[in-house]
Amino acid sequence: MLRAIAVFVLVLSAGTARAQGAKPAAAEAPDLPEGYAVVDTVGRLPIFAKDKGALAPFRTELKAGLTDISNEFEKQFGLSREVLRVGMGENKGMWKDERRDAAFLVIFTDMAEFAAWETRAGIAGDKHLGAGYRNTVGVLIEGGKLTPEHWATLWHAFSHLFYRHVLWTGSPTWLDEGLAAYLSWANRKVKAAETQSWPAMIDRLRQLKAAGAMPAVTQVLQTRAENFSRVDGDIAWVLVHLLMTHKNGLVNDLVGALASLERCAVDRIEGVKSDLHRYATFLLTNLFGDEKKLQAAWDLHLDDILADPARPKKRTLSVGEITGDILPDFDGNVSGRPLPMTDPATGVRYAARRWLGSVIFRGPWTGRMSAVAHTEDRHDDRSAEIEILKELPAKFGQKERCDNESLPYVGGQVWCIITVIWSLDEGGVYRTSKRYSLVQ
Repeated sequence: MLRAIAVFVLVLSAGTARAQGAKPAAAEAPDLPEGYAVVDTVGRLPIFAKDKGALAPFRTELKAGLTDISNEFEKQFGLSREVLRVGMGENKGMWKDERRDAAFLVIFTDMAEFAAWETRAGIAGDKHLGAGYRNTVGVLIEGGKLTPEHWATLWHAFSHLFYRHVLWTGSPTWLDEGLAAYLSWANRKVKAAETQSWPAMIDRLRQLKAAGAMPAVTQVLQTRAENFSRVDGDIAWVLVHLLMTHKNGLVNDLVGALASLERCAVDRIEGVKSDLHRYATFLLTNLFGDEKKLQAAWDLHLDDILADPARPKKRTLSVGEITGDILPDFDGNVSGRPLPMTDPATGVRYAARRWLGSVIFRGPWTGRMSAVAHTEDRHDDRSAEIEILKELPAKFGQKERCDNESLPYVGGQVWCIITVIWSLDEGGVYRTSKRYSLVQ
């Protein structure tokens, strides 16, 4: 299973090469009130404030804490200290030109300026959920002292930034929000009970349970950003807490599976978001056995949390691994028998080969599938694509043999590339490829 969190860009230390200087170029600066400028940096993370004196009372503590955030993400998720381009592999899909922006931290010491900036940026309250990727973290620090609430805010906000560096769509929302909430209070700078936000969440969960108004877990798993509520966020926190405390790597593997799907997307962005939500649900229900067992495990974990929020009872859960890959499978090989062919455009004769095999549709939902082939040499010169499987309806496990077409000629043939184009009903369109050697 791919571990996509392992390619999280480390926002605190990986902007672009342009961000290495103390002051970023004008195009990189966040939209701030007049007079704000870079007053310090941590790695490649520029810190903006109205003046250098604003950081003086807590400069050392802030910089050390930001380094802790960097190190913890590195330790827990194996972060890469590189600029990340989301498109990876043979087909870069929708994201081939996308680069995650460098991050900015802005320290406000004036409530009015902070409130005005939040409103202008469109991230006040829950608006950030539907606003898309934001690369600026703003925090209000009054009284010259960093509190546990400040640190909870910083961990929460940077979690969102890191998440968008691995899942460009921000989907599924429950995982983005649940992970940010989890990391807000599960770090060495914060004692959760000393914040206002954590006890308030525990109280909301108690009230929901007492009123019998708790939404089903699977309902929250499918909720999109524009409809995601504070209650949904509380449910998501319990689920992420369950996954994170039960077994190392579950969240890592889940995000890895989702990222492998997203990287293949080429069309219908809203469908891709929907697919990521339902794919996560599919993986989790398989992990626990079925929807009822997932709900039962969540209910039991909530009971343990409410019984002792500081030290929930640890139980051994009978669950498997995050497994499942809905990318189409390939079954075949390149014919080793040279076939004398003549290029109709040039009259050049060459020894062509054919790809002999089939593809298997593995999506848990119905869709359509087709396949093409092209050849490529060691100099990255590519031939035109030829169709080897006409588009047809497909469902899970369906195996279709490809047409035995002669592969296009390029000088010094080295590889044959087989690409499956598949679309999920009510979902996105994807391309995924596999390379076969033509060297005999």
